Amino acid sequence: MDKMIGPMPPLRPIALIRTPGTLTTPAQLAEQNQRFLAAATADNTRRTYRSAIRHFQVWGGALPCDEAVVIRYLLSFAQKLNPRTVALRLMALSQWHCYQGFPDLAASATVRKTLRGIERVHGRPQQKAKALLLEDLELIVFHVQARRPQQSFFETCRRGQACSRRSTRLSTSLTSCLEV
Repeated sequence: MDKMIGPMPPLRPIALIRTPGTLTTPAQLAEQNQRFLAAATADNTRRTYRSAIRHFQVWGGALPCDEAVVIRYLLSFAQKLNPRTVALRLMALSQWHCYQGFPDLAASATVRKTLRGIERVHGRPQQKAKALLLEDLELIVFHVQARRPQQSFFETCRRGQACSRRSTRLSTSLTSCLEV
């Protein structure tokens, strides 16, 4: 006990602390934690992971599995699938194991090195989409105007956004759309 501070008040369990804006029971904390865990992963990611798990099971894999089964799975699709797809499926397996309380298979040095080898041998650089040319954009604007001038997408744009574009030709095209 420090003479300057004095005796410390007794600690109360978290479940009994009642302050505005806080949760009061372990059940409420667990429920909130589950909501945050669910919100941390996008629905599309969840669907993708479920699909990857089904793919693994259709292949013949049983969950939970060990490192050797995962490596056989990766090798069986190394030449058939894009390495990014293989990596995504490994991530789905890894997440399943982690959330179920099993060891993370993707953390294994052998699994990581196998995946790196697959990417090195079968990987291709990611292709970037080509930029939309100004002429193509003007053509799109023309066709939108010709089809539905009253319900044009560009009617929903604010004039300030349309006029702030760097290209005068583009802002002229967009402004003319707004005036239809």
